[in-house]
Amino acid sequence: MPEIELNEDTRLHLEWLSLQGGAEICHSERRLDDHLLGVHNLLQKWGNTKDVCLAGLFHSVYGTQTFARKCITMKQRPAVKQRIGERAERWVYLFATQNRDQWFDAVNKCSTSVFDASGYATRISQSDVSVLLEIELANIVEQLPHRTSTSTKTLRVYAQQIEKASSVVSNAALLETKNALVVANLANSPV
Repeated sequence: MPEIELNEDTRLHLEWLSLQGGAEICHSERRLDDHLLGVHNLLQKWGNTKDVCLAGLFHSVYGTQTFARKCITMKQRPAVKQRIGERAERWVYLFATQNRDQWFDAVNKCSTSVFDASGYATRISQSDVSVLLEIELANIVEQLPHRTSTSTKTLRVYAQQIEKASSVVSNAALLETKNALVVANLANSPV
């Protein structure tokens, strides 16, 4: 992926994340802050708004359903809201607390309830679903080349999820995610 020049705001956010421990936490066989920046850069490259890109930059700082390490606690949500805005922080919070598989099933519904691990329901709009899935695709694309291997079963699940999301994510996200899956499948193929 070509380098995207960091603007001053993004650089300051990365410095702050690094101070919170983002440079010390390992994610996908490298530093968490490198992964966060990679997701941000993909979202920016795909033409997303500043709010969506900021949500991508912070998407897993509270941890997620599959990534338990946190560089920021839920008690720090007000500080994150102040840094990136209420809307972007809400997407970060949803990314951290919700089962992401539910979002793929919520495509093309006016609004839906999604549940966190404790069973608490949150209503999200179709617009939220679109943003969350765009971030999730950037998350997948950004991680695939850094993994030593990804199972064929996982790649199949990703392919099914992409098809479900195809009507609500950007064409750029769709194309790059499909291409990343082709490369990952080739890497899994015996020589």
